[in-house]
Amino acid sequence: MADGHFIWSPLLGIDNLFRLGPDGREWRSRMGPMRVSRMRSRKSARGFTLVELLVVLLILSVLLAVVIPVVSQQSDAADVPRVASDLTGIRDGISLFKTNVRQFPDDIEDLVNRIATDGSDKRLFGQNYTPADRQRWQGPYLEAAIPNGTAPTAAALGTAFDASVLNGLVCFDANATADSVAIAAGSACATAVNNDLTVFVTLRLVGMDSLEFFQVNELIDGAGETNPRKRGRLRHGLFGAVDTVYYLAVPIPK
Repeated sequence: MADGHFIWSPLLGIDNLFRLGPDGREWRSRMGPMRVSRMRSRKSARGFTLVELLVVLLILSVLLAVVIPVVSQQSDAADVPRVASDLTGIRDGISLFKTNVRQFPDDIEDLVNRIATDGSDKRLFGQNYTPADRQRWQGPYLEAAIPNGTAPTAAALGTAFDASVLNGLVCFDANATADSVAIAAGSACATAVNNDLTVFVTLRLVGMDSLEFFQVNELIDGAGETNPRKRGRLRHGLFGAVDTVYYLAVPIPK
């Protein structure tokens, strides 16, 4: 073999390159372990190729396409029981308030802060609370406080689906079939009860669309409820307000 031609044996490895001299003798290469190590370092330091990067990006995009919808669906699914839980918690607070104070409140704030007797807080039927009412108050009946504000949506409790439970409570005739079934708190509510109507202390929610309503309604009233205007505890689509939901919380004794 001509002088200067290297021969490499796969059995010996790169550290054992040799060439044959003119006399046919084996002549070891001067390439030592240090030089070989540098060659290997340069090879490993070249990084990823463009094809390898594209493959990695493709895998990441596929994973994101699968994970993001799953997380979103889980978040939406969690909103349904949260709304139901919030409504149930307020309902239970109203019931316990009635047991202690022997009156119904006209807003949710009365469940959080001790009621006043100066007229700033009212009973559901419109009268001022008495000192005896205040003494019987054993709350808070809810953990959350009502934000300050004069707008209806400002005085509200936040819940899931970006909806809010309005602070003010109303009366609702459960047997009415027309849209004009909500009765404002105050003397009109007392009159409705005196007329033997089936009246409920009722919560109002705003910011909930029809799809979200039917998801919550299935949990509260059951899958068989098909007429949300006339039946069930949860009512929707009344008075032309498509984003307002009524929850008939506590029946008022006749």
